[in-house]
Amino acid sequence: MSVGTGTSTPRWVSRLVILWGVQLVDVLVVTSVIPAIPAMLAATGAPRGAATLLSASAAMAFAGLLLLSARLGDRFGHRRILVAGLVVFGLAAVTGGTAHSVGQLVVARIGQGVAAALCVPAAMWALLRLSPEPGRRRTALAGWSAAGAAAGVLGYVVGGGLTELLGWSWVFWINVPITGLLIAGVVLLVPADTADDGVRLDVWGAVLLTTSVMALVGAAAVLQDGAAGWGVAGLLAGAVLGVLFAVQQGRAAEPLVARSSRRDPHLRAGVGASFVNTATTSGIAIVVVLILQDDLGLSPAVAAVVMMPFSVAVVIGSLASRLPALATGSVRPTVLGLLAISAGGLILAIRHDQVAAIVTAIAVAGVGLGLASVGATSLGTTKVESGRSTAGRGGRSGVEGSGPPGADSAAVGLLNTAAQLGNALGVAALLALLALPRGGASAAFLLAAAAGLGTALAVRRSSARFATH
Repeated sequence: MSVGTGTSTPRWVSRLVILWGVQLVDVLVVTSVIPAIPAMLAATGAPRGAATLLSASAAMAFAGLLLLSARLGDRFGHRRILVAGLVVFGLAAVTGGTAHSVGQLVVARIGQGVAAALCVPAAMWALLRLSPEPGRRRTALAGWSAAGAAAGVLGYVVGGGLTELLGWSWVFWINVPITGLLIAGVVLLVPADTADDGVRLDVWGAVLLTTSVMALVGAAAVLQDGAAGWGVAGLLAGAVLGVLFAVQQGRAAEPLVARSSRRDPHLRAGVGASFVNTATTSGIAIVVVLILQDDLGLSPAVAAVVMMPFSVAVVIGSLASRLPALATGSVRPTVLGLLAISAGGLILAIRHDQVAAIVTAIAVAGVGLGLASVGATSLGTTKVESGRSTAGRGGRSGVEGSGPPGADSAAVGLLNTAAQLGNALGVAALLALLALPRGGASAAFLLAAAAGLGTALAVRRSSARFATH
């Protein structure tokens, strides 16, 4: 049976499973290392302060290189870049598994970040390319979000379990066979796309954007670690570099972000929603974990169990985006998801001293994140011109080997970059409020609620302009 794309449903699903597997590993390698960091520091004799570097180095490389890697996919072919990223994953796993010093571990973590930056835009590009029809696209994106949520739960369990049973090095070694299977799956099942030798890489733009994003993510990490001076300096440096990037993009002959993309209201709305999705929910999750352990006296293991409904709810929200009432467009699930995130933050602001209230609130926010993630990605990768969807760079809409209909690589890269920045900056902002002498937790949750509500209203207002573009 063929459904629109000329690809049988079983074959289409098998391709999606491989791409969802890439997303699962991308998130898993970040979260699974966190529980093993104390054991790594003890084994290598590294100071406690190195924990921040080990946790932040992968995120910095990941966030900083996302948009550049999307353009590399245009130039050399997205499937080729995806395979290269998986190879880097494997090499990083070997580097980490054989590490005898904290320096080697940092190199491995940077390698994981680089690999994720190469894989995520390429895998999402392939996902959208293979699912041009609205129904298939929403299914593909729902599975993508669900895979990320599942990895968020599994990462801490797998990392803690492997460290306890086999030793911390297995947190790296386990990725070697997994990446091997994914490489085989991509090569055998995912069709190749056409490289474009005419694409010119905006080197200066890439340098400015990468250093700006890495400075912002790194600053957020050291702020969380209490280094206010370095954190503020990093934020200022990142902001200045970001302004220089914006100026340079206005003058570049072939910028990283095409001018048509920057003017597209769909992309602007999707990028804004993606930033707020992670800025609010990641911050809420961290603050809740701290409250559970520091204020309510729960052990880390029990606190992790209490947090599980959040990730389960993200999966439910992602799958709920396929319901007929929500599958008619991108705006409705985005707005409803952001409103649910806001509601979860408001519940926590009012009552965060009881486990039952906390579980209710994070479940509501989790469903919201699942809905809003699918909606924002679909929104940001949809262009409308003269009332019709149009194919992006790469060829004819709906044909294997062409680009996703209505999307370009800049959209995919920007959406993921916005999500990573939101994750880093949102956590830093909410933790800063949590540190206030009185009412810090309520202030943090109210900020998340206000950000969700404001963005929902902004996306709803902007939807009136979509039909004119």
